[in-house]
Amino acid sequence: MERNTCDVKISEKVLLTIIEANAFSGIGLNKLRDLTNDPRCPFVFYVENAR
Repeated sequence: MERNTCDVKISEKVLLTIIEANAFSGIGLNKLRDLTNDPRCPFVFYVENAR
């Protein structure tokens, strides 16, 4: 089964995969997984001036 792909810059995406978030933010994969697995996580990461 073929996947439809689209070339969208990470900086223009609304949601990121864990791997994309790692590449974009520099936060480690394990830390990102820990944060996203916590149902009480009250915040969102914003990265300013990341172009």
